[in-house]
Amino acid sequence: MTRPASGSLFCPCGSQRDYQACCGRFHGSDCGDGQPALPETAEQLMRSRFSAFRLSRMEYVAASWHPNTRPADLAADPNVLWSTLVVRDHRQQGDHATVDFEACFYQTGEPQPWGMLQEHSRFVREQGRWWYLDGDAQWSALSPGRNDGCPCGSGRKFKKCCFTDQGAAFVALARRAFQDHAPGHHQRADDGSNQ
Repeated sequence: MTRPASGSLFCPCGSQRDYQACCGRFHGSDCGDGQPALPETAEQLMRSRFSAFRLSRMEYVAASWHPNTRPADLAADPNVLWSTLVVRDHRQQGDHATVDFEACFYQTGEPQPWGMLQEHSRFVREQGRWWYLDGDAQWSALSPGRNDGCPCGSGRKFKKCCFTDQGAAFVALARRAFQDHAPGHHQRADDGSNQ
C-alpha cells in the first residue's frame, strides 16, 4: 500500500482514498459515537471485506458474513496476500444486490505465486444492514508478462516491479500493513519508507 499526501495509508480496496476515511471506518475506526460505521451499499461492504482480507482482519470478515451462510471456521491463510481489487459490476434490486469483482493475490511458497479470484457475490440487506451471503468463485493462476501491469497494484510494469525480486518487496509491504492495522495497534508516524 502506498501513502497519500497526509502520510496515512491508501485504502486497500483501491478507492485511492485514505484508509480511515474509506474502509477503516467500517473496520472499527471511531466515527464520533464510538461505533464503527455500517456500509451503505453492497459494494461498500464488498470493498471493506476485501480490505479486511488484505489486512487480515478476520473478525470483520466473519461479522459481515450472514449468520445463515457463515462458515464455522474462518481463519486467514498466512501464505495468501491479497494485492488488488477491481469491481466489474454492482447491481441492487431492493434489499438484494450482487457485486462482480476480480481480486489478485500472491501465494508465498508457490512456484507460480500470483493468482486471481473472480467472483459473482450475493448480498442481502436486513434491518438496514448489508450482509455478504455467498458467491460463485473462479480461481485461476496468473502468469503476468514482463510488460504487463504488475499484479501487486504498484502501477508499474511487472518487469520493473515484482518480476525483479519475485514479489519480495510486495510481501514485505503487505506484512507491514497487517502489523500497522492490527486491532489495537496505533499507527506510527510515517517514516517515509513506503513512498
